[in-house]
Amino acid sequence: MFAAPLCIPVPPEMPFGALQEAVLPGLYGQHPDFARIDWGRVEWLRGGQPFVPDPAASLAANGIGHKTSLRLRTPQLPGLAGAAF
Repeated sequence: MFAAPLCIPVPPEMPFGALQEAVLPGLYGQHPDFARIDWGRVEWLRGGQPFVPDPAASLAANGIGHKTSLRLRTPQLPGLAGAAF
């Protein structure tokens, strides 16, 4: 459903938790599996490298800045019609 990355203009002082709770649902909430995401099991990639974000810290404090690529993986979900397996 989402074939390309999105550019999300957000302030660097935004807490990472707000990105997850307030921004991502508006962008990806239409995906049938979005509501089933177990956020405690999500694997985050920053610039292609695994990292564990601090939800209370700002995006900047989490090392997320201008043009930083973020990706989330949900290994517990099979994807649309099982496409992930």
